[in-house]
Amino acid sequence: MSWHLAALIVISGCSAKRGDTLEPPAMVVTGIDTATLSLPLDPYVISPAEFQFITQAENALTEGCARKFGVAWSFHADLGKADTKPVRHDAQWGSTDEPRARQYGYDPTPEEWVEIERQRRTNESPNDTKISPIPESCPAEARRKLYEGVMPNFDPNYPSVLSYEAESKTWADSRVVAKVTAWRKCMKLAGGFTYPNPIKAGADPAWRSEGPNAPASEREKSVATADAQCNKKVGLSDTAAAVDATYHQELVDKNRPQLAAFERSKAVVLGNAAAILGRPGPTR
Repeated sequence: MSWHLAALIVISGCSAKRGDTLEPPAMVVTGIDTATLSLPLDPYVISPAEFQFITQAENALTEGCARKFGVAWSFHADLGKADTKPVRHDAQWGSTDEPRARQYGYDPTPEEWVEIERQRRTNESPNDTKISPIPESCPAEARRKLYEGVMPNFDPNYPSVLSYEAESKTWADSRVVAKVTAWRKCMKLAGGFTYPNPIKAGADPAWRSEGPNAPASEREKSVATADAQCNKKVGLSDTAAAVDATYHQELVDKNRPQLAAFERSKAVVLGNAAAILGRPGPTR
């Protein structure tokens, strides 16, 4: 399901109160598909494809600089295929995928393990960089050329920082707190599970997997399945996503000038990268 805020969300007519703070009316929606969910700050975030493109340009500049010093350097030569979804919210407010939980618990799927392994290999430095390290000036020179013309103190993570602020407010919102309380009661009845919230349940150290050849235990699958069932039963993810969208929109409205300046600088960086690599960058 494609979820578009402007078209499908209805604004409720009441607000909630937390302490002395009047919480904004929540956007009301049910049956959210977190795999396709898009929140108001998401379009501003540098997408995986854009990040990959910028990284390739920076690597090309660094490699060229190293060659001037007689160092044969190559890093991240194969970055693989970038995620086509700019920002993912899968299980951001806990798991709702019961079939997956029954089969894998909280572990990655086999397909996800392939991507995890690819990223691990990508982030490893080649042996020749250990033998012939690049001059310290080269990374700085590469960044200076790549970010030439951007706003002072440009922070590529700025939209993500705002997103974290919205998420923090979401978890503290009384409507979400009430849903977490209902989730805890459901988990207790389901199997005597006593986790404080879905995030803690998924992050239990007992679930740490050593890789694709170490499948989830039956207890992990039981907890994960109850987690997904209870999340859907009490409407935790639906409520949290709606509340989070509201706080996202508040931050977009509050920071429009800064976000517009960020967008201009991001366009400059992508333009610089395109000139460096000699090809157009991604559209998202």
